[in-house]
Amino acid sequence: MFSLQGKIIKAIPKTAYLILFFVHVFFILSCRQKNIVTYPSFSGFPDQNDSFSVGTTELWKNVYQKVTNDGQSAALILDHGEESLLLRINLIRSARKSISIQTFSWEFEEVGMFILWELIEANQKRGVKVQLLIDHMFNEHQVDLIAHLSTLSDDFEIKYFNPSARKLTPSFLDKISDLAIDFHDHNARLHNKLLVVDGKFIITGGRNINNHYFDEVIGFEQAPQVNSSVTNKLLSLIESAQEEILIQSPYVVISEETENVFRSLNRTSPDLKVIVSTNSLAATDNWVTYAANYQEKRVYLDDLGLEIYEFKPIPSDIGKMMNYE
Repeated sequence: MFSLQGKIIKAIPKTAYLILFFVHVFFILSCRQKNIVTYPSFSGFPDQNDSFSVGTTELWKNVYQKVTNDGQSAALILDHGEESLLLRINLIRSARKSISIQTFSWEFEEVGMFILWELIEANQKRGVKVQLLIDHMFNEHQVDLIAHLSTLSDDFEIKYFNPSARKLTPSFLDKISDLAIDFHDHNARLHNKLLVVDGKFIITGGRNINNHYFDEVIGFEQAPQVNSSVTNKLLSLIESAQEEILIQSPYVVISEETENVFRSLNRTSPDLKVIVSTNSLAATDNWVTYAANYQEKRVYLDDLGLEIYEFKPIPSDIGKMMNYE
């Protein structure tokens, strides 16, 4: 017996040590046999927080490497508007260094705002340099939006080609004065349509940036099987209606194809109500469009059986519907 830190410890025989040793070895072996095999985490899906995983960068990387190895450029014809839009969005999301765009027209509607948002995301989240050059004459100039874009970053540039009187929103007098002083110079317009990504991929051709050029105009008369998916979906919904269809639009311009759908519904579903809420001549912000389609209202009312309600100039209860000043 011997003392250790005030405690009495009995000597353990050698045979006991051997027994403890074999028990310990058996315990270790049994634990090893019951271990659960662990595999590395699956990485097939891209990390959405990784700024370099957006878009299909590997696809374009492989294409670029193939072109480089072959020593020849490759070209692809884009026939359809929706495919052209998807390709542009994908290339913008795949950009790593720079995006340059030239266009004659850029309207801030669905397509225009979609592309603009993707450019802002590329610039703000991935540091991609964005340069826009837009013709000035026939474009809508939203001063607040342009001012906001100008303050995003030094690497986000927006410029207008040949502006009248060097102003973003010139007056009618400014335009007439420029036209009178030098018609040739004033009439020099930018008709280029280019999208250049990272100096490697280029889309060129006759598409300005607005809904019309990407087949996203609802009811626009096009060749058979060329309607946009939005148009086809709306027509399908109209055809499936059983009780009521409610349409609210600032303008009522119905294509021939849509007229035929309504005529068919009049025959198959005579009790179906189609109600249209729209502007009046006094309330519209585009009296030319209203006047141009005024004669069609007889067709809409008599032939198609639509119920049309027009918005008064300033309804007494407008405060309940919107913050109107």
